[in-house]
Amino acid sequence: MNEATQFPQEWPREIVRVAATPSGVTLYFPPLRAWRFALRLALFGIALLAPALLASIAFAPTAKHDAAAILTLVLTAVFVYPLVLFGAVFVLVACFAVSTSLTIEAGAQSIRAVRRVFGIRVRDRALPRAAIAAIEQETTTAPRGLGGNTFYRLVVLTLPTWNASNDGRRYDVRRLVVADGIPDETLAQALEALISEHAQLNVPSTES
Repeated sequence: MNEATQFPQEWPREIVRVAATPSGVTLYFPPLRAWRFALRLALFGIALLAPALLASIAFAPTAKHDAAAILTLVLTAVFVYPLVLFGAVFVLVACFAVSTSLTIEAGAQSIRAVRRVFGIRVRDRALPRAAIAAIEQETTTAPRGLGGNTFYRLVVLTLPTWNASNDGRRYDVRRLVVADGIPDETLAQALEALISEHAQLNVPSTES
């Protein structure tokens, strides 16, 4: 029995949906898989945005040009408008977090990743198996005020391309995200083993 078959066939459908295909396996990471974190993010953004908007309306510039009006304008620009900007950014990031989906097609020939936002395809990338060097696990921890949750992602790395530069050498490694928004390390490890098995990442490539 290989490593991937040791994991249960029932995957958490709110996080990932796995389906076998003739060429390998398809993984679908649906929207709303990180809705709890996105809700905290949106509430924090609204907490910044709402009072800042009220303050900006209350202290909106008037036709007067006396010292008090100028001081009000300066204080509004320094303290209020940045809060409006930060609040809007948090709300937009929350909307992106709950609207994005990721579809992965992994097989012996290639790995393909399709990213969609609100159902609209925004990125479609593929890497041939011969160009893939490894798959790695990365972690992201939210600030404590936003719950402090740790999320995992899986990234495929390409083989390095060496170039001579200033008496040294540098390499260009491309990255392809093949799983994200995973709230559990055990699940991330299971997905890593599944992708590695179907893409044959543990088997040396025979192509040069």
